[in-house]
Amino acid sequence: MKFYPLIAGILILLLLAAGCSEDAGPDTATPEPTTASTGALYMAGDIAAKTATQPQPLWLVIKYDQVTDKYERALIYKKSDGSWGYRKDNRTELSDRATMEKVYPVKITHVTVSTIPIISSTPSTTVTTTTAASLGPAPEITSITPNTGAMGSSVSVSSLAGNNFVSGATVKLIGANGYTIAATDVLAIDTKITCIINLNTAIAGKYDVVVTNPDGRLALLTGGFTITEAAPVVTAIDPAGGKAGETVTLAVSGHNFKTPAKVYFDYNGAELEGANVEVKSASQITLVLGIPSNAPLGEWDVIVRNVADKQNGTALNMFTISNST
Repeated sequence: MKFYPLIAGILILLLLAAGCSEDAGPDTATPEPTTASTGALYMAGDIAAKTATQPQPLWLVIKYDQVTDKYERALIYKKSDGSWGYRKDNRTELSDRATMEKVYPVKITHVTVSTIPIISSTPSTTVTTTTAASLGPAPEITSITPNTGAMGSSVSVSSLAGNNFVSGATVKLIGANGYTIAATDVLAIDTKITCIINLNTAIAGKYDVVVTNPDGRLALLTGGFTITEAAPVVTAIDPAGGKAGETVTLAVSGHNFKTPAKVYFDYNGAELEGANVEVKSASQITLVLGIPSNAPLGEWDVIVRNVADKQNGTALNMFTISNST
């Protein structure tokens, strides 16, 4: 009998221990899944932009669907106090993950989607919302003509072809690391856009072509435009002429000369090629020209060709071949 109190105490301790174990179960934290497992750059609530300084509105990620590999997104604006933010309506749209992450690679901040109100541009009055169906069809790009241009040049795009283009659309080239070139003089109709692309400060390489309609919907032509190295420019040749039957040593001046290079002389289809061509610098080439005794007399064009990219620079009527007597 004297052991009964000891046995009873042990039983009570066991019951208390079991109860504590059961209570701990519901409070155990379960890690929330992250987008890293899906391969997506963004998760619901992320605000994405083209650059860290892009003006509002920006894109708010509503959700990411791993099955379709698409983001659902909406435009978000800053409040008067500078915080993010509010939406002007409940319109959303779907965007391919690859396109979204290519065009808008910068995460600005993160918010909780459910706390973002839909209000007017003055954040005090609720407005009537519109549905996603009110958005026009997304634009599509099929081709761009021309699809190449040289560094330092200005390209007049005669036809950016596709569908669902809207007046007020913008055109941009987006290259490696988000380097962006905005087109000017953009004129858009339903199936065609004309514009001018200034390549004065451009970097050579492949560029994506992006058309964005005023409602924010966009189209992407991956690698649709190529910017090449600047073409050679010929400004002078010394001496500026030679006589039929003689051999002359020449120096060609200009810009954008690259090793190796070739120098040609053309007169109405008759062609001479310089020998011992040496690119001294990007602005000077030396060569030796043997002028045949029966070479046509007159003013010849001087052509410099950069062999690697096959680009030519031509100076018309720059070299004169005269009679030997």
